[in-house]
Amino acid sequence: MRVTNWISKACAVGFVFCCGAGYASDQPGQNSIKQSGVAQTLGARGFVDRNETLFGGFELVSSTVVYALVRGPSLLTLAGIAGYLDLPRVRFFDSARRDIITGLAQPGTDACQTGTDNTSTNKSFVVNYYQNVRGAPVNVRDTCFAFTLAPGAYTFTVTPSIPGLTSSTATSSPSSGQVLFEVTLGPSS
Repeated sequence: MRVTNWISKACAVGFVFCCGAGYASDQPGQNSIKQSGVAQTLGARGFVDRNETLFGGFELVSSTVVYALVRGPSLLTLAGIAGYLDLPRVRFFDSARRDIITGLAQPGTDACQTGTDNTSTNKSFVVNYYQNVRGAPVNVRDTCFAFTLAPGAYTFTVTPSIPGLTSSTATSSPSSGQVLFEVTLGPSS
């Protein structure tokens, strides 16, 4: 594989990924080319249970509408993965370690239902995007929400929904399994 092809693939890994100042090129005289790329979607897949948390992060260079979706039950429909985590619980942190999603019962953090709470509009954007644009519908027991985020670094965690510990009343059942965390730049980005 040519190095330039590898770099193109590497640039698709994150939202902003500055590639290869001084990378070794397979073309003579091209060893100091700088290249950067912007990806539309970032994903992380892993196993989650009471003792295993999925961690990840991304960075934004400008204020951006971000759609977040944590696939649990929809993994069965889309990929045939039966060992999924039901009702994943998500936390978002900024670079100062402030929790963007606060409180155990914060709407939008433990379901992908629309029309059930005062933030259903934000969830509706995500549900509609994945249904109509991506052609990969969500499950109501996945987790989704939309935010406008300032420039900076963000991290996230995914755990099971455990009453009194990670949620107020919601319970993951099954309480362990695979998840796919997706962050997509919203249409206005």
